[in-house]
Amino acid sequence: METGAGLDGAERNAAADDAGGLQDRLDLVRQLGRLSLWERDLVTGAGRWDPDIFHLFGMPVAADAPSAEVAMALVHPDDRAEALAAFRGSLGRPGRHEVRYRVPHADGRVTWVHSVWQVPVQGRRITGVLIDDTEVAALARAHDHTRTHLNLAADVAGIGLWSYNLARDEQVWNSTMKAIYGLAPEDPVPPSDEAGVSLPVLPEDRPALAAHFERMRAVDAPRAEASWRIRRPDGCVRTLMGRARRLPGDDAVVMGVAMDVTDLQTAEQALRDKAAAEHASRVKSEFLSRMSHELRTPLNAVLGFAELLLGDGVEPPRPLQRERLQHLRLAGRQLLALIDEVLEIARQGGGADGDARAAQAALQALLQRQSTEALAPAPPAPALPPGVRHELVYVEDNPVNLLLVQQVLAQRPHLRLHAAATVQEGVALVRRLKPSLVLVDLHLPDGDGLDLLALLRGGTDPVASPCVMLSADAQPQQVQRALAAGFEAYWTKPIDVAGFLSEIDARLTA
Repeated sequence: METGAGLDGAERNAAADDAGGLQDRLDLVRQLGRLSLWERDLVTGAGRWDPDIFHLFGMPVAADAPSAEVAMALVHPDDRAEALAAFRGSLGRPGRHEVRYRVPHADGRVTWVHSVWQVPVQGRRITGVLIDDTEVAALARAHDHTRTHLNLAADVAGIGLWSYNLARDEQVWNSTMKAIYGLAPEDPVPPSDEAGVSLPVLPEDRPALAAHFERMRAVDAPRAEASWRIRRPDGCVRTLMGRARRLPGDDAVVMGVAMDVTDLQTAEQALRDKAAAEHASRVKSEFLSRMSHELRTPLNAVLGFAELLLGDGVEPPRPLQRERLQHLRLAGRQLLALIDEVLEIARQGGGADGDARAAQAALQALLQRQSTEALAPAPPAPALPPGVRHELVYVEDNPVNLLLVQQVLAQRPHLRLHAAATVQEGVALVRRLKPSLVLVDLHLPDGDGLDLLALLRGGTDPVASPCVMLSADAQPQQVQRALAAGFEAYWTKPIDVAGFLSEIDARLTA
């Protein structure tokens, strides 16, 4: 009897140890994934919440969870009906269910919540988890905002965007692409032949396009460039030029851009004298410069803050957040590559010189490599003698770009960053501080970065502080202008956090 009792006690102790270990692992999973557990009785409606859920809803921690109706009253009014309907509708349907909604707070903050729960086939207890998705949701909104800017810019520039799923033989066109083919936005995409070539393409131009699609099916992530003619429903024949590439990955998806160059080709033939040709080139260059700046600036924030979150050693992202951030960063880089494809098509349509095309091709190759490379860790701060500090001035009128640089340079405690938003403010600040380095945006409200440099270097009291251009305008001619004016370097946005810090360190420790 004593022996049996001893064995029973040992088994109980082992079971208690196992339970404690399981609880420790469960707590770790909760912490890493920002998960909170909840459960509710199907019959009585009684429930239990983790303490974090009470905090999330701004309620005092209690032994019992409030009713679903009380909890849903704290959900954002725009999400409340959908969230409550999702929960009530799941009660008679065993299986997995989920819903996303927002919870507003008294201080103005909004928490994005992803709730997942399991309704049992037998039994009466519903179990679920709440995931705090606030950071990822914010980055996703910024990414959607940038995509909206891209579509708007493409519409303004008359560039059509399209995608083709080779496996499912499905094509999606934006409204500009349909307009190029003489269609209304609500019209369906024209049918294609067995090779995937759209039927409005003239018969004599189809074999070349069919060969491109065949190569897309056989080769991983190839690129293609072509010119072809179409016949619109009104009988008009138009000449198009476009580029396409198959995206890397398991899905056989081709993305491309197209532009109607008929009028452009006619205009080029009509340009007989040099003055008219130079004027057209200048207008196009200014347009592309502005488009480059306006499209790449939002991506500077999306990619820059994503890299800061991924490389944060103080508050590293949870595994689920890291995976989502990596997807977001990859999508941002693919979007950046597509933006550059659009600008390259517009530049070729106007007859850009060979040097500009070569520079753009090199940039594209670099982006393609970066999309598959791991995030480079931020370099450690250089060792400096005690008490050494550097003053750095950043002239930038975009508050988000300024915030990104401030947070990146927060990793360098020996740097003191000062900001100005205009040419005149920047000149006054640099003259007063005589900083170790000046970063200057190209496009400013009262002039451009070249005006600022001329004011600093001229006059009776010139300032010799080294100046670097930091701009989202990546056009080769702008780079050449800045370097010729006296800037020591030209850095483009979106910035690479690790590379940016390395360049700053090298210039301040030289």
